[in-house]
Amino acid sequence: MSRKAADMYSTDAVPTSFPHNPRSWTPVPHKQMFVRIEEDLVEDERRSLKGLLYGRIPAGKLQKYSVGDIFRHMERMGQISATNLEPIAVLMETIHRRDWAIKVRALQEETRATAQERSSRPSAGRRQYRTDGPGRKRTRDVAARAGTSTTHHDAERQSGPARDGLDSDEESSESNGDDPGEREEPPVKRRAPADPITDAHLAKLARNMPHGWKTVGLECFNATTADIDRWRTKYPNDRDMQIVEMFKSWKDKTGKRATLRTLCDNLEKAGVQYNVYSFLTEDNSE
Repeated sequence: MSRKAADMYSTDAVPTSFPHNPRSWTPVPHKQMFVRIEEDLVEDERRSLKGLLYGRIPAGKLQKYSVGDIFRHMERMGQISATNLEPIAVLMETIHRRDWAIKVRALQEETRATAQERSSRPSAGRRQYRTDGPGRKRTRDVAARAGTSTTHHDAERQSGPARDGLDSDEESSESNGDDPGEREEPPVKRRAPADPITDAHLAKLARNMPHGWKTVGLECFNATTADIDRWRTKYPNDRDMQIVEMFKSWKDKTGKRATLRTLCDNLEKAGVQYNVYSFLTEDNSE
């Protein structure tokens, strides 16, 4: 296995289950990006990047390290992390690779959003495992000899109705009144009408757009890195207006073919979730 491949399957990767074979582990996205950047840069760009890092990384390591090794060294030293890739984005901009700067920042935004979503999840919904091993049995035996009750949880199990085979997830579901049958069903996909696109449509769509909208623009709405830089300069503190400008630019380039239907088709092609733009498929003729 090459050094790059071995690093992608490092202990930092997240196991999909608990396999013994490290090849079945999922590579970390930002480490994958390190490899792609290294493979894409030409020799002059690599030299420029190493020159920018002179003084921040020992000269001996700069000489023998590849670009991917340098990024991994920066991560080990705490200079960057999965949620703080801005130093790499700045380096990419300095060597005139704004395309990579945009991709790095998009990945950083997605990683931060994922981390925030995980931290906001209630702990009550997480699976809790019961242990009924020898240690717990000894605790119950000591309590019985002392004439006292066992833990509060055991007392509830003794006094309450039999709940054999009931998982802790089912317990939390019942206690919180979360009936799986009452969960909201996903919206049914509908084809958007071939109606004109209004500014109101774009304003609401911009509010709904998730992180990574720049990638959507680059891949499916004919945007360029220069366009994204221009919109960011025009509206430095207004993300929604940057997105509105992206869709307006696509609309102007597409002309009469730019309808709600083609807009939704492009969003679906880009992998945007239907609930982001489902309001565009509603029939407002009535």
